[in-house]
Amino acid sequence: MCWSAVQMHIALLDTYAPMQLAGLQSSAENRGMPLTDGEKQQMRLNWLAPAGSEEETRVVDYVVQHHRLKAPERKLLLKWKNQNDKLGMHNHAFWAIVKKLKLSPQTYDQAMERHRMLSDNGWFVAYYIAHRKSNKEIEQALGLSRRGVDYHLREIRSLIRRNTWQVVSRAALGRWFVGLDY
Repeated sequence: MCWSAVQMHIALLDTYAPMQLAGLQSSAENRGMPLTDGEKQQMRLNWLAPAGSEEETRVVDYVVQHHRLKAPERKLLLKWKNQNDKLGMHNHAFWAIVKKLKLSPQTYDQAMERHRMLSDNGWFVAYYIAHRKSNKEIEQALGLSRRGVDYHLREIRSLIRRNTWQVVSRAALGRWFVGLDY
């Protein structure tokens, strides 16, 4: 991957950071309880940009503006954007294609492979780290103890270290989660 692509993907982490994730997390925080199974499922499906968020619209805009799409593909994306998903197009296959276009097929595939390596709670810990959440925020959102979060962080870092002897920072863990080199 060339340096400009790496910079773009790092900027992606900055752009799709915690601000719009507040929708799901704040509902749990407002209840004073961890995320529900339904909220967790939505987060797993929409890990790049939460459904209905401004980030989701920006991802579609980026793909429409920066990719050489065939006319039917461009039309489909613009139709989705203009209809605000009244057509029910917000499904797994549709967003897998959009994520691949946004991240690049290789980066997306790498991210999906890494996601499969993680336990359920490990996935959410990595997700929140990628979105710059503190351990305390992760504890509250997932209903884990401090030691539980620390355990999952150790396990994730152990997975990453299999390919390198470097110290794995939180930023490196976030890049690893979205399929980038760390």
